[in-house]
Amino acid sequence: MKTKQIIICNCRGKRGGDILDADLAEYLNNKKISCRQVSDLCGMAARNKDTLSSILHAADQTMIVACTQRSIRLIADYAGILLKQDKFYVCDRFKEEASELRLKIDEFCGSGSLPELTSVESLKSDESEIWNSWYPIIDYDRCSSCGNCAQFCLFGVYEQKKGKVRVINPAGCKDLCPACARICPEAAIVFPKYEGGGAIGGSDTIDEAAEKHRIKDDLQEIADNDIYATLQKRKEKRLSLLKEGVVKRAEKEREEALAESAQDKVKKVQIKMDKK
Repeated sequence: MKTKQIIICNCRGKRGGDILDADLAEYLNNKKISCRQVSDLCGMAARNKDTLSSILHAADQTMIVACTQRSIRLIADYAGILLKQDKFYVCDRFKEEASELRLKIDEFCGSGSLPELTSVESLKSDESEIWNSWYPIIDYDRCSSCGNCAQFCLFGVYEQKKGKVRVINPAGCKDLCPACARICPEAAIVFPKYEGGGAIGGSDTIDEAAEKHRIKDDLQEIADNDIYATLQKRKEKRLSLLKEGVVKRAEKEREEALAESAQDKVKKVQIKMDKK
């Protein structure tokens, strides 16, 4: 008999509060359905990949109550985790009505063997309290590796190397800023916490015509239809910020060195006085 588990993501973004504040917790407890409450799947994917992998593979089949299937697949891809269709089932907690969610939970559980827990288990990532959950993930099925995102971003979130763009610094992303996704010509950048839906929000179905119009409008608003000039300006700004950061670090190191030198002098004087 296959073992089954339910994982609930308490999204720490702006999309909603603790899902277990509702009567779902009581429903799960009364039915003695074992589930794990994770503070934020995005945060765990960014900082606790091994822990996330072990959680997701703790049973033969897993139901993930979180956001869209596309977002969850991409989050798992970012963490290097393959979600096989016959092992993982995703329910969008922001779209499902409580009654529909209960029916899907009942259907998923079926006659499977679930761990014998009588209450909801809370499992949080180690850095959940300080984690900024807003960051992009890339849909490589759509990405053309043009690098617009890496050139546009001022905060070192992306790296373009060997013809591929990667998210290397998720914690550096500016909270609630989806500008890089708005100028992506392939609508390949997803922000799971984005409330606007569409390709940027990780929607499972994408209206390609609507996205083309959206990209055109966004380019007009952000880049005044001259994306190359805008990217050049952003590149210059990024270099300026990097230089500024180097200077500040050098000044800090100099101050620390001077302070350390002063402390050494005081110690030497003290040693001489002690000898006398």
